[in-house]
Order: sequence, then structure tokens, then C-alpha cells
Amino acid sequence: MSVKEELFNSGIKLLKTGTQVFGKHNSNVILGRLSEQLAPIIIQPTDFGAIKFFCPGNLPQFRADTLLTKEPETIKWINTFKEEEVFWDIGANMGGYALYAAIKKLRIL
Repeated sequence: MSVKEELFNSGIKLLKTGTQVFGKHNSNVILGRLSEQLAPIIIQPTDFGAIKFFCPGNLPQFRADTLLTKEPETIKWINTFKEEEVFWDIGANMGGYALYAAIKKLRIL
């Protein structure tokens, strides 16, 4: 884990503790808004709609940026599924392909 990621995680833990005085719901709203400011949200457009990725580090950002290009044969394969068919994503890692299948309205298991 990089120093940047460690600092980010430590800051989130500190904020969680500090914002608990506002109640659980308000605390989550505050943390969500702060997180959006501290880490980029990558929007990956697809033919079926956009997928948003919260990227608190370089690896998630890379995965989001290369979703459609890293394994184009996987995307082509998923495109052969018909709506409501089941897509099993075993060993999903970040789950990018499961998200792609979901936006295509497949059932994900």
C-alpha cells in the first residue's frame, strides 16, 4: 500500500470517529461527500450506460480506465448474453466485468 493510500485510509478512520457525533446517517453523508473530493470517480461510458468507479488508489483507477480495453474478448463474450441471463463472476477481483454485465441487465451471481 502506498503512503498516499495509507494516509487516505487513516484520514477516513479519523473522520469516521469524529463524525459519529452527527449520527450514523449524517456521518455517512459527510464521509461520502469528503471521499468524492479526495479520490476520483471514474465514469466509464458503455453502450448500455455509464459505470461509475470510486478509485481511492492507482490500481482501481487503472482497472476503471481499462475496463473495455484490457480484455476486449471478455467484453465481446459478455455482449453475447441476452438480458436476464445469469453471469457468474467467480474471482471477480474488483468486479468490473460483473458491473458491466449488470449494466447490460444480466443477473449476477
